[in-house]
Amino acid sequence: EVLATGRPVSAEVQFPSLPGFQWAYEVKFPITDANGNVTAIGGFAVDITERKRAEANLRASETRLLHAQETAHVGHWEWDRTTDRITWSEEAGRILGWTEADSGRIDEVWVASIHPEDRDRVVAVATEVWKNGIPNDIEYRIVDSRGAIRYLRERVDPIRDQDGSYIGLLGTVQEITEYKKALIALQEARDETGRHERRLRDAIESMKDAVSLYDADDRLALRNEPFETLYPVIADLLKPGAKFEDILRQDVARGGVPAAVGREEEWIAERLARHRAADARFELELPGNRWVLVGERRTSDGGIVVVQTDITALKVAEQALRTSETRLRTFLENAPVGVSIKDRDGRFLMVNRMSQTGFGISEDAIIGRRIGDLVPDDGAEVVVEMDREVLATGRPVSAEVQ
Repeated sequence: EVLATGRPVSAEVQFPSLPGFQWAYEVKFPITDANGNVTAIGGFAVDITERKRAEANLRASETRLLHAQETAHVGHWEWDRTTDRITWSEEAGRILGWTEADSGRIDEVWVASIHPEDRDRVVAVATEVWKNGIPNDIEYRIVDSRGAIRYLRERVDPIRDQDGSYIGLLGTVQEITEYKKALIALQEARDETGRHERRLRDAIESMKDAVSLYDADDRLALRNEPFETLYPVIADLLKPGAKFEDILRQDVARGGVPAAVGREEEWIAERLARHRAADARFELELPGNRWVLVGERRTSDGGIVVVQTDITALKVAEQALRTSETRLRTFLENAPVGVSIKDRDGRFLMVNRMSQTGFGISEDAIIGRRIGDLVPDDGAEVVVEMDREVLATGRPVSAEVQ
């Protein structure tokens, strides 16, 4: 080209096989005689290998940065205060909806894209940052060209020269729409869980029975007021997080379980085994001659719900009934007449001592049998007829029978 045109030429040339430099800046120029004829070609070469390596590394770094920004949905932009010009990365343009056609009116485009509910707040912050070069980190929403709401987080820092003078702004912007949606969904789930928990607490508190709920680690999660009232000895321990075994051991140690006195460890082992099985109902005596019916069931998440019904009145009534039955039995056994009770089929259910004496056999030989099975006389048929009359009329009858 030098020979053909008579003019100098230059180019960056690669020499991969040279042991010295692999890149050179080559300049070729004509050497002419007195008549201007090219008689030789002069040239010089400058080693630019390190510069080319630096350029290659820079391109690789920029590629990695662009890839990282795209992957993390992070872009950047820069404002030159002197020229009032804004430049931005490809990812920032995608996030903010900026195009080359918007150059020169970025402020207008950006402000118009901000969600109406966020606009005044964001513009006020941006104005302060722009005027004074104050760093700021802000979250806000934009409405994109399709009308979709997107969430952004933007960090802006001032750029200063070597003298510390404010010469521009550098901003990084990240789309956090999915993150914010996840947070909103999580909060809604927490709110819903809270509502369910409050309803559960209200339902438990409205129950007259003592209710307690233990989690999968056997720690107290919930309990109602009747439960605390039922166990005043350990009321100070009935706090969320307390382990069932610790509560149980303290109840025994403080004398809250009459049945455990003298066999504490044995009773605790039995009670823990029953609690962990969580498949039975049983009666439990409390101090002061009080009784509860305990029912335990395992929940779907591995916890255990314990329901305790105060049956003290029932136990008192049962005891009174047993006392009454004992007195009645004593009276009947000592009555000077034969007394018996039969079912509707005429089978003996109960006979007193005088009746046994009359039949001449023991009570065991009489119970469950009819009079005809025991007495072959005609009098037995008379008694059967009397029984039929009682059943038919519902009134007492009497007769002398041989």
